[in-house]
Amino acid sequence: MKPTDFDRAAARTRMRPRSLAMARRYLVDGVTNYAAIAREFKVHPTTVEEKVRTIRREVRLLAGAPTGWAVKTVVVPPIVAVKIDRLRDEAWRDAGLLVD
Repeated sequence: MKPTDFDRAAARTRMRPRSLAMARRYLVDGVTNYAAIAREFKVHPTTVEEKVRTIRREVRLLAGAPTGWAVKTVVVPPIVAVKIDRLRDEAWRDAGLLVD
């Protein structure tokens, strides 16, 4: 996730700086192991997961995505990113959220 996207979503929450730092490690810095982040912050991994879920919910709401849709951050080669963008656009089109 881009830092600017994270910051926009974070601004919509009441999360404290430490909680935001945990979520940022996962969503922006790319540390995708809840346990590793939990050790770093001396919390339970479910605490980290909760913080990440909160930011993802805000990202989804900012994007106007329907309830129940998932927000995923992935690192893939450029050619795969193009395919993912096409899949996203197709899903949004099917849901009536994207008009060409």
